[in-house]
Amino acid sequence: MTVAAVSSAHHLRELDPRTPVESARRIIADGALRSSDDHRVGLELEFHLVDLAHPGRRPSWLAVQSLMSGLPVMPGGSSVTLEPGGQIELSTPPHPDLVACVTALRADREALRGALAAAGFGAAPLGTDPARPVQRTNPHQRYVAMEQHFEALGYPGPGRAMMSATAALQINVDAGPAAGWSQRLDHLRALVPMLIAASASSPYLDGRSSGWHSMRQQTWHGIDPGRSDPITSGDPAEAWADYALDAPVMLVAEGERLVPVTQRVTLGAWLKVPQLIGRAAT
Repeated sequence: MTVAAVSSAHHLRELDPRTPVESARRIIADGALRSSDDHRVGLELEFHLVDLAHPGRRPSWLAVQSLMSGLPVMPGGSSVTLEPGGQIELSTPPHPDLVACVTALRADREALRGALAAAGFGAAPLGTDPARPVQRTNPHQRYVAMEQHFEALGYPGPGRAMMSATAALQINVDAGPAAGWSQRLDHLRALVPMLIAASASSPYLDGRSSGWHSMRQQTWHGIDPGRSDPITSGDPAEAWADYALDAPVMLVAEGERLVPVTQRVTLGAWLKVPQLIGRAAT
């Protein structure tokens, strides 16, 4: 389970080439949170897609695409998308409060389950895929590049498992008034044990158990800490900017192609030395 702030669309801002790192820091910090008196909530719920006739076999991408084309519009307005391993995800629009959001998600979950069952499929809301081999089936360039990035940086097993064999409930909330951002982030930190416990009924992954009650949490611990460690202190917007600048760059666009970055280069380092990746950041 993860918690994030509901984001707002921003106008594109250009980096100042004279001070690219500080310019990027300001762009990231200024866009990190939006002060608001709203209390909107959005939920994202992921499931492992199961072919009921062949539960031990991961559905092929062709079968998943055919299934998706026949799904109805969700009554609560959720979008339906796919993750790298064919996991299926419901993402609600923002709702004015938690009760309205849960009500809408529950209706969409039942509609999705009914449509999947009619087509011979089920949806398992577990933190990890307990028995099937880890395998990426989604051929999107982004996921191919992600997989290659994790392998090159030394996290091939956890990287592939995180992408293709985990599922979660993700909670998105408005940031609220700026004066309370630090206190709200402290409150979220205090909830971390409860959030981890939400996936503690996932002790198996790929037919094995490591002894962790949540192998989803173990998987996330196994990938690059620059991508998975929590923000622990400081002004939330400034801390997020520091976090982003210290995070490794995963991929870059070359025309219509997405190319993996196969060495560990942080965003801050790339901004300082464009030659590390072979082109300047924008």
